[in-house]
Amino acid sequence: MILQNFLLAFPLFFLVGLGFFSAKVSLIDFNVGKGLAKFAFNIAIPCLLFQTIRGASNLPPPNWSIGLAYFGSCALVFLLTFFIGRKSFHLRGDESTVFGMSAIFSNNVQ
Repeated sequence: MILQNFLLAFPLFFLVGLGFFSAKVSLIDFNVGKGLAKFAFNIAIPCLLFQTIRGASNLPPPNWSIGLAYFGSCALVFLLTFFIGRKSFHLRGDESTVFGMSAIFSNNVQ
């Protein structure tokens, strides 16, 4: 199972490593990276999301206990970090809210 997960994730990490190496040895410059990022966020990711949504009707019904466990734990982590921000770091309400939100939402698409 570990080998299967490794082989599944390998192309992603290979591409990230290839991009890092290409930038390190100056095969691509900063503007190419900006263009690729713009393509990814404006074209590729929305296409991926629409493709996934298109096949959603073929999926089995959701297990609501999984959603409750995920969002319940997100609520607990948010409240904990919100109050840590208020008490320990003396943040204002809006700053502490951003502090709490950053603790539960760590990536864009997944």
